[in-house]
Amino acid sequence: MTPLMSSKSPLSPASAPTLQISLNGEARRLPAGASLFTLLEDSKLSPEVVAIEVNRRLVRSVDYGRLLAEGDSVEIVTFVGGG
Repeated sequence: MTPLMSSKSPLSPASAPTLQISLNGEARRLPAGASLFTLLEDSKLSPEVVAIEVNRRLVRSVDYGRLLAEGDSVEIVTFVGGG
């Protein structure tokens, strides 16, 4: 698995309510009500090729609709095949 590289571009207009999280060790501001699916969509990643941890706990893919909270620490890694 390799770490996901995150962009620093915000997902929402400056006037909308936001929350701040840590994504792979980098501060990231998101729109209030953002979910793990929001992060995946913004990063153009498919849920089938990632593993996500929130606050040091592995999240099952069926729970990627989980809303993020202020201060959450999120780690996303992608699966890399090889041989």
